[in-house]
Amino acid sequence: MMNQLRVGGMVLLLVCFYGCESAASRELGKPTVVATWPAQLKLMDAKFGMGVAYSLRDRNLAACRKAAANPDLEAALENFKKEPIPSQFATPAREAAKQTVAEAYEKLIATGKANGSLAELQKAFDDASKSTQKLVDPNLK
Repeated sequence: MMNQLRVGGMVLLLVCFYGCESAASRELGKPTVVATWPAQLKLMDAKFGMGVAYSLRDRNLAACRKAAANPDLEAALENFKKEPIPSQFATPAREAAKQTVAEAYEKLIATGKANGSLAELQKAFDDASKSTQKLVDPNLK
């Protein structure tokens, strides 16, 4: 009886120390790789998005138009459109998502330049944000 308790205790200690590993737990433990590349990161730089987001939150139409029509944002968009998606992330679905992102940002910039209303700017900003989330989704194949 005493030996069984010792063996049982050692097994419990080993399980606690080393853990029980399965294929599913190994899969969950893998780091998530998010599709990013330099031109995409530049386009989605916080200084662009936050300028629009904060001015929308504050209902500051002039600041929102100015942030949306920022020439640096437009230059980042042009660079984004020209730079290909890195091969490890390139799929037809991601290419389509990249096109959607470009169109959404073009709409946001155009709305800012055309003195769009807060509602129009909000919709354009929301569309750009949603399309960006889809582009970087690690599950997009």
